Amino acid sequence: MLNINRSASMIPQGGMTKVERVGRGLRQCKDIGLWVIDNGCGNCKFRTPACDDCYNRKMLRFVDMRKAWAQGGLDDQNWAKATSESFKGLSRVRLNTRGEAFSSLDNIDCVADWIAGNPNTKFWMVTRAWQTGKHGSPENWFGINEPFLKAIENKIMVFSNARVMASIDDWTSQHWNTLKDHGWSTIYFSKTLNQHPALGLEGSNVSKCRKTWTKIINERGRPVHLKGVCRNCRTGCFADCRVDVWLKYHQ
Repeated sequence: MLNINRSASMIPQGGMTKVERVGRGLRQCKDIGLWVIDNGCGNCKFRTPACDDCYNRKMLRFVDMRKAWAQGGLDDQNWAKATSESFKGLSRVRLNTRGEAFSSLDNIDCVADWIAGNPNTKFWMVTRAWQTGKHGSPENWFGINEPFLKAIENKIMVFSNARVMASIDDWTSQHWNTLKDHGWSTIYFSKTLNQHPALGLEGSNVSKCRKTWTKIINERGRPVHLKGVCRNCRTGCFADCRVDVWLKYHQ
């Protein structure tokens, strides 16, 4: 049985009060059991059609969520006031649960400063900035975004506490080999439940996400996905080696 009321209390405090940490731009995400930082939807500059199925878009039915994620909203305000001090004492943190951490080269520099200032904190970053999105003419959509790819490799992935994952889907999975050759980890989902494109390929390291593939019965007798497991998972997104995480799509 899952007691959902325990989710927030299981998130490590890291020696700073919740009020102080929130005041420094972070928020608690009970679903994954970690402190996180986000920015507004205006930073989602590398969208693919799979982004239409983003979990955050489903949450836009809630007024507070719409206000927070709107351009210039609370998420953007929190991002702007965050500093390296915001992450002090945390063992793990997620960038971003919504928005895009690497929406600009300036943001890459900003995140690099955060990581450098917190060598004992593992920064988990899921990004679409490695590819171009729908920029340019259709024949150039979803190509390798060389300037951002190189900047992330040279300024972010050089840190041993950085966990960078290329978000791939059915429109971008053809680039998996290139990402693998560059040493990038990947994270994949498919609304149509296709298999991970790396399955069976040389050099792949496919790992099913325990949070999205496992269901348990909550206190109301309903099957639900696990909560808070990201805070101590070692075989998936926080692995010390290159990994290809496979998410199970769910409504």
